[in-house]
Amino acid sequence: MVECIPAPCPSIITSNRDFHYATGNPFEGQATEVHGLLFGRTAEGSVNFRNFPACGSMIGVSWTATKR
Repeated sequence: MVECIPAPCPSIITSNRDFHYATGNPFEGQATEVHGLLFGRTAEGSVNFRNFPACGSMIGVSWTATKR
């Protein structure tokens, strides 16, 4: 669900697709979460890596992708 302030949302936002993927348990061991929005030929979002041995955690890492 996308909420635009002030409303209404631009048509490019209201016609997009979002996705979420999560694995692991952030309270007990390793966990990964990926959030994203698809915009035609591009996508953007954030990823969280939690509690990885020797690496720790990285939260809210931004990413972008473009279809070739």
